Amino acid sequence: MDQIRFQSLFNIFLSVAERAFLLFGSASDSMKERQWDGWRSYIVGVLRRPHVLKEYERERAQYDRMFVMEIDSWLGMEEVNPSA
Repeated sequence: MDQIRFQSLFNIFLSVAERAFLLFGSASDSMKERQWDGWRSYIVGVLRRPHVLKEYERERAQYDRMFVMEIDSWLGMEEVNPSA
């Protein structure tokens, strides 16, 4: 039951982040920069946890391709490998 809860909460978390990414996609660069700096820190902080990173790797194919590319680039800058 705990694994099901974790997966559900993770998918809610990532869906909210994806929605924000899609909404801010048409915003000006300065708006994106202001908004996404906090989002980036939070998302990378959450994904640094090994069990969360493993779930991201398992689930990321269902999310927007551009969103996943953005997240993967953030993880790369932080030297966090989703495939590890």
